[in-house]
Amino acid sequence: MKKKDLFLSLTLISLFSLSLLADKREDVEKILISRNIRYSLLTNADKIFFERIKFTKQSNTSDIDMKSICEQITIEKFYLQETKLGDAFYDSILDCNWSNLKDLGIWNTDFKIDIACSILELSDEKKKSLQLVNVKISDQLEYCNRKKINLSSLLIDNPVDFNGKQFCESLNGFKILTNLTIINTSLEKGDLFCILNLPNLEYLSLGRVNKVSATDLLNLISEYRLKYRHKGRLKAEVDMRTVD
Repeated sequence: MKKKDLFLSLTLISLFSLSLLADKREDVEKILISRNIRYSLLTNADKIFFERIKFTKQSNTSDIDMKSICEQITIEKFYLQETKLGDAFYDSILDCNWSNLKDLGIWNTDFKIDIACSILELSDEKKKSLQLVNVKISDQLEYCNRKKINLSSLLIDNPVDFNGKQFCESLNGFKILTNLTIINTSLEKGDLFCILNLPNLEYLSLGRVNKVSATDLLNLISEYRLKYRHKGRLKAEVDMRTVD
């Protein structure tokens, strides 16, 4: 076969493959829309396409087969917000292809944190983000340590059943964290000193921590900058409001 003919054949095969992928993506999108699950096809800074899926209060997860959905698309961002999840969801969620997942967010949803950690473990991405808002954490976050998921960004906002001991034990396993946000918690001043054991922070946001003044938070940031001054400048923010 001549080089020209070979090139033409490869081009046609490539176009045919792209057409099949587009058809599959369209089929999945229809399924998601029919279940009131938000789907977005986006591009990143490098103009590479990726998909974002968000479950909400209106989403229908009854008898949903997650594996059949995420086999057809590349999920980079996955969010659960005020979502009621059934057995079908849990039975299939770990069978998904999560190799491209970068960002996992859980808001006001009764979702087991150990499963969230298992999902992140399936990702091949070097930088992963976990957002936990108004969810029960207890000691489940430590499960992420045992899984060694290489978490680079963590946000905890208004956690349920989460004390200082659990907070410190969890942070001890997140040495590569570069971004940390802790707000609306019942942690005490002594608990927050565990943050000083995180050597790679580039961004730190603190605020509305029970029994901890804004001055104490600012002092903690100063201590961190002094301890790791050779690492470069830490960008930090403090919410000056206090917890009611």
